[in-house]
Amino acid sequence: MEIPPKDQTMTSDASNADVDLGLVGYEMTLLAQRLSDVLSPDLFEQLKSAPVQ
Repeated sequence: MEIPPKDQTMTSDASNADVDLGLVGYEMTLLAQRLSDVLSPDLFEQLKSAPVQ
């Protein structure tokens, strides 16, 4: 099953091999925690059905 691009979520790191993956994971966890307070399931559904501009 292929997921259309508009339904995909992606985070990435464009850096060299010396990146601290523990720090990246920690920061991604903080970001997810902060966004979870703002992006409730109801708001997420509203955003999915909003017209594309």
